Amino acid sequence: MMKNKNITNYSEKFIHYYSDHIPEKIKELLENFRFTKIADIGCGDGALLYSLKTNNYFEKFEKIYALDVSSLRLERVKNIDEKITVIHDDISILNNLNILEKVDFIICNQVIEHVSDDEKAIKNMSAFLKPGALCQENCV
Repeated sequence: MMKNKNITNYSEKFIHYYSDHIPEKIKELLENFRFTKIADIGCGDGALLYSLKTNNYFEKFEKIYALDVSSLRLERVKNIDEKITVIHDDISILNNLNILEKVDFIICNQVIEHVSDDEKAIKNMSAFLKPGALCQENCV
């Protein structure tokens, strides 16, 4: 994992731009399952959350969580919608364990290859899934 200074530098230099594009697999899952509580783990600037909002998926969700190690990126996420609960943490460490409740869908897009302990990150994500819930994780 990147050190705090590197996280800040990276977050300032590489801003994730917003669009209305939703990856096909995620769109397919959203159309075929009813999710009420979702979490975007490693949300970055919230590009995917922005896409979900502009495509009218937010109205289907009761709770939306956004977790990221960069406080700067989470400040940007807060501007997308007040419905989003932001959590400043590292999925492979989880200092704020009590903030996130169990969800029925976790999206973890291009994150796992950047964490310090990928096995711990996957274990932590699993702990937040309701029975029968889904996790869409992809990486490079």
